[in-house]
Amino acid sequence: MKEGKVETKTWKNIFRKENFLLFVLAGICLLIIAMPMGKGDKSTQSSLLENVFQDTKNDSVGLEQEEKEKASQTEEMENRLQKILAQMYGVGKVQVMITLECSEEIIIEKEIKREAKRTQESDSAGGSRIVTEEKEESESKDSPLISKTVYPKVQGVVVVAQGAGTGHVNNDIVEIVGALFGIEAHKVKVVKMKS
Repeated sequence: MKEGKVETKTWKNIFRKENFLLFVLAGICLLIIAMPMGKGDKSTQSSLLENVFQDTKNDSVGLEQEEKEKASQTEEMENRLQKILAQMYGVGKVQVMITLECSEEIIIEKEIKREAKRTQESDSAGGSRIVTEEKEESESKDSPLISKTVYPKVQGVVVVAQGAGTGHVNNDIVEIVGALFGIEAHKVKVVKMKS
């Protein structure tokens, strides 16, 4: 009976959230390896495998970077809101927490060169064919052209204030937060700070 419990714990340890990415990568690798390839395509197969691993690594680095950016944006917004609310009559000391849907998104324009070459060939037996070659290159410049910046949307705000609890102070705080961030009143919670 003890052996059964040990196996159960082992299976639970194997199928944890931390191992999920590993299982996904292993599945992708197996799919790529199992793909039918012609002769001479072994280098293509290994380069595909390398690209999958590199993309996964880049995605995890990108997520960490996005989280850091999101945290710094949130802190800046919280500090500015705290300063504004602290200046209001009757609010007193104040602490603010803001949650965002996502981080800032910058949309960059790329310059893409496209070339198309069409050749008509004839052989001695009277046959003819048309060969079309298309080439597309993306040029990267030192300073990319930013077409637009999409700022993060506020999901909710919590305000803890000394003067909260009275109707007019709470209403004023909710109205100010709603006006600043364009969110509905039910996404703003105002509570009294403990003494």
